[in-house]
Amino acid sequence: MDKFTLLQIATNLDLSSLKFEGQGGGSNPVFIGILAGLLLAVLCVVVYLMWTRRVRMLERSALRDEARLRLLFSEAGLEEQDRESLAALAESNEARDLMPLMSIRTAFEGVVEQFRQNFPGHAALRKVPRLRQRLGYGFGNPRNPFTSTRMLPAGIRMQCTIPHPKRTVRYLTAIIGINEASFYVRPPTSRGKAVDLTRFSELNFSVSRENDAEYEFDAKILGQTQHGAPAVAIEHTTAIRKLLYRAAPRSPVSIDGHFFVVKEEFASEKRHKAFKRNESQFSLPGHIVDLSLGGLRIMAVAPETRPAEGDIIVFQLPQARIKDDLVAEVLYTEAPTPNEFQMHLRFVGIKELDRLKLNKYLQMQRESEQEAEAQASAAQ
Repeated sequence: MDKFTLLQIATNLDLSSLKFEGQGGGSNPVFIGILAGLLLAVLCVVVYLMWTRRVRMLERSALRDEARLRLLFSEAGLEEQDRESLAALAESNEARDLMPLMSIRTAFEGVVEQFRQNFPGHAALRKVPRLRQRLGYGFGNPRNPFTSTRMLPAGIRMQCTIPHPKRTVRYLTAIIGINEASFYVRPPTSRGKAVDLTRFSELNFSVSRENDAEYEFDAKILGQTQHGAPAVAIEHTTAIRKLLYRAAPRSPVSIDGHFFVVKEEFASEKRHKAFKRNESQFSLPGHIVDLSLGGLRIMAVAPETRPAEGDIIVFQLPQARIKDDLVAEVLYTEAPTPNEFQMHLRFVGIKELDRLKLNKYLQMQRESEQEAEAQASAAQ
């Protein structure tokens, strides 16, 4: 007989019908006390069995959560010291409290923000940048919207614009260190010495993410080291502007080149995007007539063998000081005249450093155009 049957019998028993005649008549209080005690004992046993069953279920659930958490740690390449940091942020070492931080970016950032406000100088905050990158919550994961400069990894290259009153000064730099309070970049050099940027209140930065967009933001300067390796401390910001490549302004150029064509059927067989000229099936001379961060337009004399939509074009652009081969996909083609052939292309798989060099080249082109227009207006 199981515990539920005993409970049913005990609860359905009608005590009022059990009357025993004693010497003086009436009910027997001794028997009623024994029966009440038996009922209480049955209830206690049932409650105990239910409680122990619940405890075992919780223990099994905790073991499953712990196993899943260890698997997540293994997949992310995290160590025991990382768990200690995560537990400090969550103020709990229970697997059920830590797992949401391992799989939900908003949960992780919410806990970090609250902890940063409550304990701004805590040692656990020094581990956050590494945790953020290892968990896939950083800038390198295109599924994450770029909402804060805290997402940037150390080593990423950016273009920096200095708001000089007389002329625009741009240079390429990289993040050499980052924490939850600020990030650090190299200053430019002049005559072998680091330029002091503390006379400016803020700097403008632009950074690109492959197959996504270019992002731009302004950030305040917190200070600059005066001794040792030069570094500029920059305050984090969430005021980030997204500039789509497809909406990137085109600059008219006049660049002759030779363009190597990898047909779509051959390109689709390869998993990489870093195509080389020796992988092409044929080539043709052409002329770049406009260029942007997102792509370019090529004019050519109508060839016998023409590239088609989906084909890959491999070429070089030494004018922008880019040493590697650039790769672009043909979006569509057109023939304005019987002797002309145009290709509209979109860059694919371009490296971040090459994109920054291209951006700098395009800005120089636009500045040259503006100076020429100003001189022409002055001459008139």
